[in-house]
Amino acid sequence: EWLYRLHEGTRLPARPLDVEQKRANADENLGRLEAISFSKKVLRRVAVSLDRKVSALAGVDLPAALVHGDFTIDNVSIDRQRIVVLDVTGKDQNAIYHDLATFLNSLLLLRLALPVRVNLLRSCSDSFLSGYFGAENWNRPALDFLRLAGLLSAALEILGRRQQQPIAQWWIRRFFERLLSAESQEQGLEN
Repeated sequence: EWLYRLHEGTRLPARPLDVEQKRANADENLGRLEAISFSKKVLRRVAVSLDRKVSALAGVDLPAALVHGDFTIDNVSIDRQRIVVLDVTGKDQNAIYHDLATFLNSLLLLRLALPVRVNLLRSCSDSFLSGYFGAENWNRPALDFLRLAGLLSAALEILGRRQQQPIAQWWIRRFFERLLSAESQEQGLEN
């Protein structure tokens, strides 16, 4: 609800997402992941999913506002019934789905460090989207596209921090292969 208020208070005219540039960046990231031995099958599945989302987003105007740019679970503190949002400044004007995708991805990435059940994360994600949109319709392809593209970037960033740790790199690579595979399948792709 807080994020909705930020976006609503800084609402801008709707605009198309810069899918061509983001898709080009995702292609570059797919190539970099392939170069470090990611599963080619998983990467192809992600590429197909991204292509489908690009097609679905052609000519679609999306709600835009001042976006936080890095709204993650790390920016939220919960103490019983009180929720506090940290680092509340928005810095970019863009589609609201950027903040939503970043937050949802940050929930999934909790599993890198904590043994959190997938069902709990799905419930948290559903609650977050329900709190943001209520009964309002929203653009699933936009959210899914930005989430997949963001996960590719996150995988490279996290793996880059572990260049001198081959076992950690292997584990992280496997984690992201499973995550990307699941996210691609969830978005309506066959095996």
